[in-house]
Amino acid sequence: MLIVTKRGFYGTRCKSYVQLFKKRFFYHPAGITLIGGAVVALIGSGFQFSSDYLQNKRDHYKQIMDQKIIIATSFPSEFHKDLNLLETRVYLRSFNKFHSNLNDKDAHGRTLADDRQLNRKIEDEYIKNGEKTTTISAVTAWFCHSNIDKAAENLYNIMEGLEHTEPINNDALMIKTIYKFDADAEVQLRVLTQGMTDEIRSDEKFSSGGCT
Repeated sequence: MLIVTKRGFYGTRCKSYVQLFKKRFFYHPAGITLIGGAVVALIGSGFQFSSDYLQNKRDHYKQIMDQKIIIATSFPSEFHKDLNLLETRVYLRSFNKFHSNLNDKDAHGRTLADDRQLNRKIEDEYIKNGEKTTTISAVTAWFCHSNIDKAAENLYNIMEGLEHTEPINNDALMIKTIYKFDADAEVQLRVLTQGMTDEIRSDEKFSSGGCT
């Protein structure tokens, strides 16, 4: 004698309904159309997401590359401007310390009075430009290679040394000292400029950008 409990009976009926639904739904043209539309919609959404992701990635890469190119192009001239301002500032400070007659002339033919006026102008422009750190910081913020970081650090240290150079009571010797800093800076500037150029070329070759 087969005994079917109430739970088993309804469970059997539920299974039968589910199977009947599957059979009627999945084999019915409307069901097939509905499922096909859902699959197509999912695939389309996946392609759209992938396309948007790739486009955002390309836009991000382009922004990085554009910024790197701007910095690499403008850095040498901006750095030379900052360096020349600092060199003149250091020289004027030295000349002013050892001369008191306003008619005394420096190695460039300027009087002490002219030098003091020029020094005030340079001080204002030097502060306005953010001193020596602005352009160098931009390089280290956007470029990644270790040789670039090292050259940027060397440039910073050279300018630090120049800024803290003690005045010398000898114009010719003072100018020679300043030129030594200038020559060292030019060497590091060439290394830095070449490093930036190489990194940009590498990014373009491998379609990468930014520091990882």
